[in-house]
Amino acid sequence: MKTIKELTITVTYKVSYGEIMVSDDIAEELEALYDSGGHCDCNSDNGEAVEWLNDHTDEADAFDWEYEINELELEDEDILIKGIS
Repeated sequence: MKTIKELTITVTYKVSYGEIMVSDDIAEELEALYDSGGHCDCNSDNGEAVEWLNDHTDEADAFDWEYEINELELEDEDILIKGIS
């Protein structure tokens, strides 16, 4: 048995919705986010669209999960592995 001293993981999943109604403001903000690359930091203040995404995106609706191990450090050995997926 080994002790993992530190483990950092990035979890990515997809959620798909169709035929949903949103306000004009949220639709415009979502469109602007999409046009600027589609990535948003959900911890930052990006307006109502990010709040809407936080409120309406649920892991229970997810499909196509991916895990990436970003950092792994074992306590018993002097091993540090980065970027394993």
